[in-house]
Amino acid sequence: MLRAVTLDYWDTIYAANSVADRLSRLERRSSAMRDLVRSLGRELSDEEWPGLYQLAGQEAKRLWREEHRGYTAADRIAWALTHLGLSCEATDARFQAVVQAVDDALLDNPPALLPGAAEGIARLRAAGFRLAIVSDTGFPSGTAQTTVLE
Repeated sequence: MLRAVTLDYWDTIYAANSVADRLSRLERRSSAMRDLVRSLGRELSDEEWPGLYQLAGQEAKRLWREEHRGYTAADRIAWALTHLGLSCEATDARFQAVVQAVDDALLDNPPALLPGAAEGIARLRAAGFRLAIVSDTGFPSGTAQTTVLE
């Protein structure tokens, strides 16, 4: 007898690709990352930044597909810095400001619930099923995504 149901976070409960939300989050992340790179003595041109962001995303996907592991914002930021020939300790306040900006971008521009998600979850709960959400967190932290769930 079925007693529990697991749900995926992205594209099951929340829309992962709302263009407006995604662009707002990207703008916030971009600004923070470019500030960090500038503080390390290098400028990222408007043409250079999108390519770097895309490459960092490809590396995150590679980690997921080939090494079967997730990644954190700190992993992605560190990879981008290394790719640029720069370094900054993850404990550095400037680095932490970028990690925080990733979470703040999600919290300030949360994804929309998919149509019927709230109602479906409520019905499962009312029927007595134990519920769990299973997800790789993606770029923002699990803490930020838990806040969105609340």
